[in-house]
Amino acid sequence: MVKAVKLTRVTKAIWILCLLSVGAGAHTWTFVQDGSIETQGGAWSFKKGGRIDAEFQRMKGTNTVVLRRSDGVLCEVPLAVLCDNDQDFVLHPPEDTRAAISKASNEKLKIERYWRSHGLNILDDIEEADFPNSEKAAAVYRSIVTEMKQLNDALGPEMTHARFSDLLQEKAFAVDKLKQSKGITLSRSFLRHVNEFFRLLSNSRDDWTDEKKGERQEYKEYCAFLREKGWAQAGVQLRYCTGMAERTPRVLSEIIAAEAAVIQSEQTMARKRPASSPYPLLHAMTLEEITERLRSERGDAMNARN
Repeated sequence: MVKAVKLTRVTKAIWILCLLSVGAGAHTWTFVQDGSIETQGGAWSFKKGGRIDAEFQRMKGTNTVVLRRSDGVLCEVPLAVLCDNDQDFVLHPPEDTRAAISKASNEKLKIERYWRSHGLNILDDIEEADFPNSEKAAAVYRSIVTEMKQLNDALGPEMTHARFSDLLQEKAFAVDKLKQSKGITLSRSFLRHVNEFFRLLSNSRDDWTDEKKGERQEYKEYCAFLREKGWAQAGVQLRYCTGMAERTPRVLSEIIAAEAAVIQSEQTMARKRPASSPYPLLHAMTLEEITERLRSERGDAMNARN
């Protein structure tokens, strides 16, 4: 058995309206002989007369039908094992099915863009030019990272909105003061990741404010998800800054793993709200599989840049 950019307030409003929409219905497929279905997680067998509810995605060659189950898993089924009505449904789809095929094609492009976007999030290397160029600069790098870590380590279920707002303001002020240290030059890459860290946390504060003001439970839950996602994304930026301050490119493996965790949280949301999620639904993947795919996407993005 197979195991199954900051959003604006306008986007959030659209999202909550989408909660009321209904997802596309699945077709019931009937098997006229024994056989097996191939998925990325393995194969499972079926008996003559068995059925499966799934959406038609596309033909693979001329003899294999690709279906998507309700849990997002893609299944490959031999055309010959389907009943005559189902074969006719595939080979001569009605107008609404053609629209569904077009939708599936668009969904595939969305998934490709989704992976590419996450790959670009972690495209930066940590290079010699990013390291402190003097002992005095190294001390400033470490002090900035310390302020960031103190803020990041405080995030959690016991944190309150008021305390978070105060601590964010306090640490942002402290870091700005350190940036202005006389006779010190901070690398552009280091500064970019520091600034992105605080931008993400500022956005998460806004999401938290929206959560507190929200009336619908679904909306409040979504704002809470965005807040926690912002914290996780800020953690990615912190790891970049830590790697530069400590002069260790080895932190890249931690960066990729942290970004993979962000994808996993987005996919949890996509499965919870499939009709209204802003994220495309991927087939079921473990965190290790997500990490490996993300590593591949990053490699492709770097090759394209070079």
